[in-house]
Amino acid sequence: MAPTIKIRRFQSLDFGQIVEIEKLSFRESNPVLFLRIYENYPDGILVAEMNALIVGYIVFMEMGGAGRILSIAVHPSYRRMGIGSLLLKKAIEVMMRKGLKHAILEVRKSNSVAQRLYKKFGFEIVGEIPKYYKDGEDALLMEKVIV
Repeated sequence: MAPTIKIRRFQSLDFGQIVEIEKLSFRESNPVLFLRIYENYPDGILVAEMNALIVGYIVFMEMGGAGRILSIAVHPSYRRMGIGSLLLKKAIEVMMRKGLKHAILEVRKSNSVAQRLYKKFGFEIVGEIPKYYKDGEDALLMEKVIV
């Protein structure tokens, strides 16, 4: 039997585990972002929990009437299990309940795995941001109309 993956709101006790996932997942890490989002937009961090472990997270917030996805990551040991899809689906549901009409995000131009996930959920590339990341890599701006 496959383990149950529960998507739930972030709790302060989850902080250490999501910071660890972020460090394993990204070249750039900003743990303070989680605390700022949690303080100002507590609905904006969801975690994926499996066997009492946090195995993934998504961070998003409302900006100008749109839901802006700031970060999504799954622990390397738990990738390719559909956890990213579950997190993204739940975040979009939260945005819909809040009456938001669009979801937007930036993704590294080289991150084809993430781009495929976002396209699977109906995100489309709507622009490019040159030298968006600290290392000089460009970002693709993606958007989804939420209905």
